[in-house]
Amino acid sequence: AIVLDDTLAGYFNDVKKGGMVVIATKKKIAAPHGIRTVAIDAYGVARREIGKPIVNVAMLGAFAKATGLVSKEALEKAIAQRFPKELAEKNAAAMRKCYSMV
Repeated sequence: AIVLDDTLAGYFNDVKKGGMVVIATKKKIAAPHGIRTVAIDAYGVARREIGKPIVNVAMLGAFAKATGLVSKEALEKAIAQRFPKELAEKNAAAMRKCYSMV
């Protein structure tokens, strides 16, 4: 699961044992036994890299590193195709930073 708002109650309820939660937060999160938690200050990263607290792409970096399901290079390519150049560069920087924080 990817959680963008750490105030949402019950985000662990639907995660199976052996699953993972990647969460945008500065807080230490106590996960139930058997659930891996990756906490990333994605809002801080987005503010610094993009200039706005928009964390969607930044969180993809953390997700990619935590799961290994998609490569950083594939994300960089998709970002370059999806956004105008300046915005792509900022989002790619935020994605790479969150990727490196995992």
